[in-house]
Amino acid sequence: TTLIAPIMEGENRFGYLVKTKAVSSDFVHREIFNIIGIFATLLALTFTFVYGFTARMLARTMPETLDDLVTWIEAELAETPNPCKPLPFKDFEELKNKIAEILERHHREKNQAQIGQLTSGIMHDIKTPLHSIVTAMHLVEKYPSGHPKREMRLENLLNMCKENMPVIGNIIETTLDGSRQISITKTDHDLLKTAKKSIALNQQLLDRRGAEVELLADATLLPVPHDATQLIRVISNLLKNALEALTDASKVPQLSISLKATSTAEVALTVEDNGPGINLPNEKLFRAYRSTKAHGNGLGLHIAKKIIEAHQGRMEADNNSKWGGARFAIVIPTEASL
Repeated sequence: TTLIAPIMEGENRFGYLVKTKAVSSDFVHREIFNIIGIFATLLALTFTFVYGFTARMLARTMPETLDDLVTWIEAELAETPNPCKPLPFKDFEELKNKIAEILERHHREKNQAQIGQLTSGIMHDIKTPLHSIVTAMHLVEKYPSGHPKREMRLENLLNMCKENMPVIGNIIETTLDGSRQISITKTDHDLLKTAKKSIALNQQLLDRRGAEVELLADATLLPVPHDATQLIRVISNLLKNALEALTDASKVPQLSISLKATSTAEVALTVEDNGPGINLPNEKLFRAYRSTKAHGNGLGLHIAKKIIEAHQGRMEADNNSKWGGARFAIVIPTEASL
């Protein structure tokens, strides 16, 4: 409180006396604390409301945004159309743009590598039969027209063309089969005869490597509907791969082809070798353009699996051969399951 009193002497006023006194009031203190408490409570409620609203919005939007981002990445990897709407978070949108740049660079480098690898593989495969034809042609040119040896050389050139042109055509067809649907024509064939023909077609290569091949089959095995020509391609590819995998010249290649009816609905064809085995999971082993060979185009096993799947069958690989090498197990349905 404040007390103001005039200073008088007679009728003369000389000034005022001001006297203050501090007042301690519990009431005032309580009011101040109440105001502070109310303000703090309002601030806490406001913060809680804003935090709860924001957390709820993020809890609802964040998973959807992440799902959209994952869907977009999967579509980009599969190279399929994906009209992805802009992401609601700026950081995620920037992240998407950076991922897009990385994926674009990955696709570009992958395509260039595949084209280079495919071209290299085709040129390597075609070079040998072309060399035989070119050599026979040069031998013809050594003798002028009318020379008695020229006719013999021309006959040799014709034979070289007959022998090697189908090989070149098969290489081209194999390359095309890597990116198109394989068509098969099933007829009732003796599966054992198909396996024997595969061995016969590769006999020269097998003899050159000194390979020992055994062919095992159930005596009661019945004819199985299959495309013999296409299945010969599969078996031939497996035989050649086995020989190429055996880089140790001191080791005699051991190969086995076995045929067995696993049930009334399926027949199993197994090709085994004594090589080093495989070091890739099946999903990568059968992938197009995946090759562990120096000059391979990575289409052989991919096409082989496509041929078996066209027969409504399945093909798997592991390292469980009886020699500890690679084993390719092929299962195709019998007529009863078609």
